Formats: sequence, structure tokens, C-alpha cells
Amino acid sequence: MRLEAVAPFGAPFFVLAGRNERATLVLPREHRVLKDTGVRDVLERITGLALGADDLRLILSGCLIDKATPSDGRQWGSSWKAVTIGPDRVAYLRVQNGQPVLTAAGYGRWHVDYSAHAGGFPRVVRVRSSLVPRSLGDGGGDAAIDITARIEQIQVNTQINPRAWDVEIPSDAEPMTLDELRSIAPLAEKK
Repeated sequence: MRLEAVAPFGAPFFVLAGRNERATLVLPREHRVLKDTGVRDVLERITGLALGADDLRLILSGCLIDKATPSDGRQWGSSWKAVTIGPDRVAYLRVQNGQPVLTAAGYGRWHVDYSAHAGGFPRVVRVRSSLVPRSLGDGGGDAAIDITARIEQIQVNTQINPRAWDVEIPSDAEPMTLDELRSIAPLAEKK
């Protein structure tokens, strides 16, 4: 996986890249690096979303599951449909221009909204949860998670250079721990 949080100008807020659910996080603006860490742990620290690389890929692409086993189809009126496609996965479709379009999904404890489709893929993906336990050690109560991703470029079935899964670590980057990441994470809740 490779995930970059671009800024309106200058260096990205962060670059997270790796293989097999392990990744390295570089915070170019902070001159910090967190090497070879679980993707789920890093994403939870910087966004609140406890998702692994496979979950992130499935949610952002709108695929939701690798091998769907559709069951329990439902329909509301002539435009809305829902189908259970696997354990804890429900796809909500709305007929637009005569075609069903993935508009929302239930993905375990996450609610996902899809919009701005182009070429069959969503360009805006909103992931939210009503209340999730705080697992970040701040002693606070439960918190709502609500994050929107805007996807600028989509390429389907293309060759990817294997170097995309590596991240360039600046020579002046200081190592950090997951605990340290909580206090400087670019998307962390500021108090």
C-alpha cells in the first residue's frame, strides 16, 4: 500500500508505504519516521481508523470484499437496493441513469458513503462511525470518527513499479514510536 496526505503546497503531511500489512510512515514536515510498523496501528494513530491495508484498499476502491457471497437482497422503491455481500458487509446501491451505483456501505463498525463517481469508481469516500472506544491512551471517553478522502487519480489494471511500496526516508528524519506519533500526528485531535 501507499498513502500520501498531500498539502496545498510544500511537502506532504505524511507518506505511508509498505507491504504485507507492515509499513513505514514518514512525516516530512516534522522530520520524523516510524519504520516497519503495522498499518492498522499507524492508521489508527493518525486518523482514528483502525484499518489494515487490505481493508483500506477495499473501502477506497468501493469493492468492499474480495470474494462476494451475495445474499439478503432488499429494495426500496425503484431506485434503492441493498445486498449483503459477506460477513459484516452490506452494499447500498442507487439506480442512476439506469445503472446501479454503489452509494453507501456497512463495513463492520464503519459506515461508508460514496459519491462523485467517474468511470465506475467513487472519487469521494467518507468513512464514519457513531462511537468508537478511545484506544489511544488519552483516558477520554468514546469519540466519533468522520473522515473524507478525495481521490484525485485512478488507474485500473496498470503495472505498478515495485518501488511505490517503498518510502524515501530523508537523511535528517528522526526515529519515533507509535506513542510519540499520537502527539504529533498530522490529523490528531488538537486539544
